[in-house]
Amino acid sequence: MILAMRSFGGLQPGLTLFNEGGVLYKHEISVEDKKKQLSHLGSLIEWLRKNCSVKPVNLALTMKKSEKEKLGKLFGKSVFDSVLLAKEHGMLLYTDDGRLRGFAEAEHKVKGVWTDCLLRDALAKGILNSDQFMENILALLSLNVHHVSIDSGTLLVAARKAGWKPDHPFTSALFNLSGHRCGENSAVVVAGEFLYALWREVLPPLARETLVFTVLETITMHRRRDTVLKKMEQFVAQKFMLWPQAQDALLALIEGWKRNRLL
Repeated sequence: MILAMRSFGGLQPGLTLFNEGGVLYKHEISVEDKKKQLSHLGSLIEWLRKNCSVKPVNLALTMKKSEKEKLGKLFGKSVFDSVLLAKEHGMLLYTDDGRLRGFAEAEHKVKGVWTDCLLRDALAKGILNSDQFMENILALLSLNVHHVSIDSGTLLVAARKAGWKPDHPFTSALFNLSGHRCGENSAVVVAGEFLYALWREVLPPLARETLVFTVLETITMHRRRDTVLKKMEQFVAQKFMLWPQAQDALLALIEGWKRNRLL
């Protein structure tokens, strides 16, 4: 734990800079945040001691040295050893690395699971309640883990935690709707449902407008802007059909953002 404390820079306030879609964000880390991180790390170490055991990688002895070195460099020696252990003992491979899971199943017939599906299974079985589930999903998104499913509820909780500002963890969650992370139609639907939920919150107009612009910026990232905005306008027109005042206000914001972007 002493080494862990040093890796966190001691129990002093800190600052983390991270890049999302070419935009640089900062996240302040308080002393309380660091204490929580150390507590979680201590709990993890204790869990590993109670629930895990050290095993020899017998299958590694059957491989050529050159092949082991090549795969060790590609995935990391300890990571590749995990694939061989899972194969030898007939177990699932747990990793959030989709590339590694694909390799393990294709080359060694080892099936894998990842954190997002485990969390959803735990929620379905009542092991986690909805609040615990959401906290874990946001934690994954903050770590920039790919293949994490989100919905409008995820974005709403993240926005609330960010104080209704375009800040962490909202930006981390929202980035999963960008062009490199999900399909265009899915991004429009999730973003549109979030905007509908956002309009039901009692917020200062400026805060709401800022979040709308942040959403539009993200869902058009790495996509044809005009196509995405047309789909969003169609979604808003249908979703807000029985709420004309909100519909007009949101469509006006979209049009204003579009004009500024075309200048």
